[in-house]
Amino acid sequence: MSFYVKLGKVPPKRHTTFYKPDGKSLYREELFSTIGFSGIYSNKYHIYMPTQVEQISELDKQEDNIWYDAPLQYYHFSTDKKQTNGNIFSSRNEFLKNNHCILSTAHLTEEADFFYRNSHMHELIFIHNGKGEFLSEYGSLKFNEWDFIIVPKGTTYKFNFESYENVKLFIVESDTPFDIPKHFRNEYGQLTEDAPYYERDFRVPEFTEPIDEKGEFKLLLKVSNRIFDYKLPHHPFDVVGWDGYLYPYIFNIKEMDKISIKNRENVEDYMESLMSDIQADGLSDDIKFEMEKKYITQLNNINLYE
Repeated sequence: MSFYVKLGKVPPKRHTTFYKPDGKSLYREELFSTIGFSGIYSNKYHIYMPTQVEQISELDKQEDNIWYDAPLQYYHFSTDKKQTNGNIFSSRNEFLKNNHCILSTAHLTEEADFFYRNSHMHELIFIHNGKGEFLSEYGSLKFNEWDFIIVPKGTTYKFNFESYENVKLFIVESDTPFDIPKHFRNEYGQLTEDAPYYERDFRVPEFTEPIDEKGEFKLLLKVSNRIFDYKLPHHPFDVVGWDGYLYPYIFNIKEMDKISIKNRENVEDYMESLMSDIQADGLSDDIKFEMEKKYITQLNNINLYE
């Protein structure tokens, strides 16, 4: 994300001793980044060692079901006709994929009895239908219909829906991060006046009390097409505080704003970037119509000569 967030308890200086209330034992610092030390990162402070694992096993490999000799043509996917009962992992149906990106939908019918982590790809999760809470070690995010949830790779999370009667997600997995285009940010990273959204439109996690609980907790970890079953000796949401620029967040498509762009070249670049979103397969016709209507309205409001 483009701005700094701090939640919970953090020490005055990073990479220093941070004692628990007993004055003897230490909280465990985790420096988390997805592209090494050259990119954005966050520091998380755990009650337990975040690397602790009791047991690791690999699940049977998933069938890729790739149509390798598919003809080069246009395709229309009726995603509601392909539904699989299950949780955030087992209900996914992949429609398009390559080595860098996977597009899928999920019609969830049940809550998962495990935590999930995609260690290979970042995830953009669009809420077609449903309402609930997205939980991670960063805290809580309340979500509603038409929310985009941006999840950095390596994030441990869990979905809790208020109801599973009519839930549909559109999921994009990408090996490159989802980010705000540079032409919408100034040299300091702040969103510019001609950006179609503002920092206030992005919802960041709310702090939740750390869970200090030992036991056996199941985590499914995905790496490409391999799935590992981790048995953790403590609850993964044991973070007492964190700060940084890397975290899950939410943006709702209804928050797109009117813009003002002053030359035709910028207008063409801008509309190309926006309209490309609409072409994403997996979006229902009513969502596409709403996005197109809003984008066209924005274009009509642009004065090329002001």
